[in-house]
Amino acid sequence: MLWWLTFFMVLPWGIQVEEKPTPGFADSAPKKPQLKLKLLITTLVSAVAWFCVYFIIESDIISFRN
Repeated sequence: MLWWLTFFMVLPWGIQVEEKPTPGFADSAPKKPQLKLKLLITTLVSAVAWFCVYFIIESDIISFRN
């Protein structure tokens, strides 16, 4: 869940839309979506977020047990 949430937050970063797109493509299609870079950023950010959540749960800062 964290990975997908992070991925959808990272997707709009650095988007540049062409003024006159190639015929057959959507007007909103980005020039260079840079998906590989966004996948790497998503993985790194979500890994840090996961470790933070794991630490909070394991250290009982917030207790999820009765």
